[in-house]
Amino acid sequence: MYWNGEGVPKSPLIAHMWFRRAAEQGDGKAQYFVGSMYALGIGEPKNLTLTYMWTKIAVTRGGYLDKGNTLERLEKHLSKADVEKANILANKCIQKKFKDC
Repeated sequence: MYWNGEGVPKSPLIAHMWFRRAAEQGDGKAQYFVGSMYALGIGEPKNLTLTYMWTKIAVTRGGYLDKGNTLERLEKHLSKADVEKANILANKCIQKKFKDC
């Protein structure tokens, strides 16, 4: 709603907040969108490591089908250390049931 301004004023920042809440409830599509928002720097500073983390969670735990091979494309822009860090963060986030990620 807030992302596109459907019935409410368009607000990417409020959209980020709602996507984040849904992501913390385990919604794979919302987890993917949170990752995308980190890629674009919407609602949070741009951070490709966190983009990778949220996308990894969406694909492995949220049931999101990554038709665009986002993880592979991100790996081309991240160091191996950043990919490993993102994987560690994703595992910790999953263990904490998506809270405080």
